[in-house]
Amino acid sequence: MLLSSSDRSSWPDGVAGFSAGERKRLALGVCLSSRPRYVLLDEVDAGLDEGMRGQVAELLRQLPWRPTVLLAGHNPRFYELVADEVVSLSDGRLRRAS
Repeated sequence: MLLSSSDRSSWPDGVAGFSAGERKRLALGVCLSSRPRYVLLDEVDAGLDEGMRGQVAELLRQLPWRPTVLLAGHNPRFYELVADEVVSLSDGRLRRAS
């Protein structure tokens, strides 16, 4: 993704001064602006402070067009806030589903 590239010369003007959390929020906004039917988010909560995690969780829960959202990461508490169903995998095996 453009905004997570380590080559800052490829970033749009102004973005180079953004923090990692600001770039993540911008990338999420760009992703959701096209109202996709499916959204795949990897570690969407990484680098965000607790308050911003809550705002991102609320945003994902209240998307008006109700896309299918697949979240991957290592923070089960965050994903349980957002998801209708949580599936945990360990060593390639299903360990828990809710």
